[in-house]
Amino acid sequence: MARKRKRKGNYPKRRPPLDERHYRAIEMLTRVPRMNYEEIAAELGVDRRTLYRWRERPDFQRAYKELSRAVAKAKFKHMKADMLSYALCGETGVVTWFFEKSGYLA
Repeated sequence: MARKRKRKGNYPKRRPPLDERHYRAIEMLTRVPRMNYEEIAAELGVDRRTLYRWRERPDFQRAYKELSRAVAKAKFKHMKADMLSYALCGETGVVTWFFEKSGYLA
């Protein structure tokens, strides 16, 4: 009976690092209003399924999360200024709702 040969180099797959297309896709995914996957894929010259595979990569997810947080932080900064004007006008309900949803009020 023949023995199974052990595969040489049974190492985990190594993926190439994120390139310019990945970072452009991340930037397009964080835009508001957001483009759909077909539009992003067409602009990048890849298939829509490729974009879905990229979203599964841990390094892509990390970069996406970092950029999303930066964008949200910038928008939040502008919204806080708007909330100040609402508060000065006496619209406390809007201000309370905003800060509850953003996690500043428990």
